[in-house]
Amino acid sequence: MTAPSEAAGLHHLRAGGVSAVVFCPPDVGLPRILYWGTDLGRVSQTDLQQLATLSVPPVTSYVIDDPVPAAVLPEHGLGYCGQPGVSGHRDGRDWSPLFSITEAHGSDTQVQVQARDVTAALGLSLTVELTETGLLRSRAEVTNIHEHESYSLEGVHLALPVPPVATEILDLAGRHPRERVPQRQPFHVGTRARESRRGKGGHDASLLLIAGTQGFGFRTGEVWGCTLRGAGTNGCTPSGWPPVRTPSSVAANCYCPVRSVCRPAAATPHRG
Repeated sequence: MTAPSEAAGLHHLRAGGVSAVVFCPPDVGLPRILYWGTDLGRVSQTDLQQLATLSVPPVTSYVIDDPVPAAVLPEHGLGYCGQPGVSGHRDGRDWSPLFSITEAHGSDTQVQVQARDVTAALGLSLTVELTETGLLRSRAEVTNIHEHESYSLEGVHLALPVPPVATEILDLAGRHPRERVPQRQPFHVGTRARESRRGKGGHDASLLLIAGTQGFGFRTGEVWGCTLRGAGTNGCTPSGWPPVRTPSSVAANCYCPVRSVCRPAAATPHRG
């Protein structure tokens, strides 16, 4: 894992009272969100580098020797043991893609990245942006760049990190005529899946997933929420790992298990 120390790879997005700090590694791996929350104001590159250094997860016992990053699309190839960002295979091969960024363009509100895994013959277009209202929006598009062979794409999982102070999660359940009923529970280590397999929402479908400080409400606490734009089989899963919780090891995932076959030069977009 490359330490996020190069100023050129750090992007500070600001809009609507919200900041997001995104690091694009120069060698291998995909962009990582180092901070997502209240507007930090004007921050120098030195301060951003210090934030990046503090965001590197610790190396503890019973783990690999290098810090394990949690990217917007997490990668097994770098040691991430949770749900991978891209799930699929090519007749049993290329099931653990490892992307390298080939192009990265940033502005005050957006980072756009092109990446490629030459061995797996996959291309990736990834966008992270802040809207004028402060909404953090991400979009991924996977492309099969193999000249002859198809690729079975089984899922695209976009991950947004939340800090360890988020110890409680809230989503919605219900039935007719009592839909959108809030339900809370502790944010434990592990994964809890809320899936929709109807092709559209229902009375028990959760419009959003919220992680926040203990006992948060309309007037107190701090929260981070996510939702998925689009129909089809999809879901949001709060995931916490490992037992030592760090900002990069707790994520709220929006995913689309598309289970489609990408023909040569075909692309499958996904928005979160």
